[in-house]
Amino acid sequence: MVGARTSTCELLTPRGHGGVAVVAVRGEGRWRQIGDLVRGRDGGEVLHGHGPQLVTLYLDGQAADQILLVDRGDCLELHLHGSPAVVESLENAVGGFVVAGPVGSRQRLLETARSRAELDLCLEQAGFDFDMELQAAELDEPALARIQSRSHVALAHFRPCRLVICGAQNAGKSTLMNRLLFQERVLTGDLPGLTRDPVREIAVLGGYPYELVDTAGEGEVHSTTDREALLRARREREGSMRLLVVDGSAAPTETDFAMRDADTVVIGSKADLGSADWPEHFVADVCVSCLDPLSAPGVRSLVGEKLRDVRGLPLAGPVSGVAAVTDQEITRVDAAIATLQSSSA
Repeated sequence: MVGARTSTCELLTPRGHGGVAVVAVRGEGRWRQIGDLVRGRDGGEVLHGHGPQLVTLYLDGQAADQILLVDRGDCLELHLHGSPAVVESLENAVGGFVVAGPVGSRQRLLETARSRAELDLCLEQAGFDFDMELQAAELDEPALARIQSRSHVALAHFRPCRLVICGAQNAGKSTLMNRLLFQERVLTGDLPGLTRDPVREIAVLGGYPYELVDTAGEGEVHSTTDREALLRARREREGSMRLLVVDGSAAPTETDFAMRDADTVVIGSKADLGSADWPEHFVADVCVSCLDPLSAPGVRSLVGEKLRDVRGLPLAGPVSGVAAVTDQEITRVDAAIATLQSSSA
């Protein structure tokens, strides 16, 4: 129905094939807008002010779909089947969908949250006006410092930390990768050197996101391909946080010692095979057995908790106050602190 616009229709779900499409009808004329398009049971009128109703959608005078009509108070939502043909026919019937305005940084993060903890943080930050909060604190250095501290925790939820899985050949690196991902993503087996090129995937561990990178293991080099794979693995380790996987049933080697630094979490693997005597100054941070795929939840929990401790992060989730959630916002916080410090020097 096309007429004087006292209402607008907006497609809330992405275009294309989908199970369900949702259209919001807003404005004082929202009921008139859909009046010729929907019918209740037995072809009767749709009741106003009621809860969700199953109604029939009519397009070009023909029954086109059984849909759910939801009255949100200030808008009506039409939940229809996600066929592009039905959506396009409805768009034509209402005179076109309005185009939503630019999506703010907080709304964008809310829509792409990877975990419940991240979603809770996004919902918390959506309740703050960052510009207003920063302006109110710009002459208060302790307040700015608190915003800065909260911001570094918040950004750890949104910026995946690069985490390279390294170790000797056949130490169990790829099996660990598969358990952390809840899927058989990487080829595993007894044959050394199965992993050649680095394999990258995003996983949430302990509530924080990580870019996991599985790399070729340290060991004997028999060909140019082996040498190139090893060089790529070593380049991946440079400047990255590491999960150093060491066969827990064997003593650490000189190579294991060389790969460990302050940002390394040592994983003692193959715990099902028993444990060897390790030197007192080389201790496994986490001991796991990844043989059984059902061990994945426990392995993820142990590794995630240790990573959070090493990084000095609190439990994932809300940060109890306004925080920067983008690089641009944290730059503004850092600049405000620098300006205040320089003016008081």
